[in-house]
Amino acid sequence: MDAHRKIIACIAVFVMLACMVPVTADCEYSDAYGDSNGILLYQVSSGTDKGVTLKNYSTATIDLNGYSVSDNEKKSSTEGYFTFEKSFKLGPGDTVTVALQNTGTPFTNRENVYVLGSNSAGITLTSKFNPASDDDIYLYDASGNIIDAMCYGNKTITTEDYWSGEPAKKGKKFLQRTGFFDTDTAQDWTNYGLTNNELEVDKYEATVTPFLFPDSG
Repeated sequence: MDAHRKIIACIAVFVMLACMVPVTADCEYSDAYGDSNGILLYQVSSGTDKGVTLKNYSTATIDLNGYSVSDNEKKSSTEGYFTFEKSFKLGPGDTVTVALQNTGTPFTNRENVYVLGSNSAGITLTSKFNPASDDDIYLYDASGNIIDAMCYGNKTITTEDYWSGEPAKKGKKFLQRTGFFDTDTAQDWTNYGLTNNELEVDKYEATVTPFLFPDSG
């Protein structure tokens, strides 16, 4: 009986360890291990706060030197964009927020936030980068390739390589990416409304079945 329990315990430990191993699935819709090399648009704010947050979804530190963000598919002097013109290393799971001003709200009042034109991080603004209430946002790598994009409100991206379907719904405060895989659709994004002490999120009905492993099957 004891031997039988030991076998079951060993199997349970093996299963748990297997579940803990990060899965780097080779999915056609996963930018995190695809064209983006791990850097994706994470948050977009067009309300009181105007800015963009990038996140490193990979397991390696990535230097953002040469990366840029624009609110137009073609970086131009009329639409504007900002560029990381110096070495800026972003660790695994880390984020960096670039905003037009510091309003003291939770979007800008946190760590790793840089206000355009008021810091020495080497992030420079070309023309007027100013996310509108309906807009499309593009992330470029150091070679000038678009590696991620999103649209919201009444603005639609028609290039299928960057986006598919309807735009994301306009956020109360800002839009934030949910989940790990990038499907290049509105389902990747949710509306977030931040107050000083509260995080408002969309609510859904769900059935939750708790269990105790390995005592339960």
